Amino acid sequence: MPDAPTQDIMKADNALIRAQLLLTTLLCSSIGLFGLMVGITNIVDYQSNWQFVQHVLAMDSFQDWFDPTPLMGRAITDEGVQRALYAAIIAGEIVTGLLFLVAALLIGRTVLTG
Repeated sequence: MPDAPTQDIMKADNALIRAQLLLTTLLCSSIGLFGLMVGITNIVDYQSNWQFVQHVLAMDSFQDWFDPTPLMGRAITDEGVQRALYAAIIAGEIVTGLLFLVAALLIGRTVLTG
């Protein structure tokens, strides 16, 4: 059995580890909720966000002083491909949110059970 000073250090270490796990739980929860919120917002307000993604993928918004000719080979102008990519973005946001929430639950369970 460890002596009294060693036990005090072990208790302090345990308290720090629990505090770190608690903060990790809060961070994972907030990232998870944010990811779900963004994904759901992209579904609920599909049209306004779709217009933004469409312009980004089509690379059709350049300043007058910039010559986009060398970059236009990368532009994605097919609407079917654009919609598929937008769906993948939304799915990625929702999956990321769910995975972070699962991680928060698992870490939180560890904190609560000791």
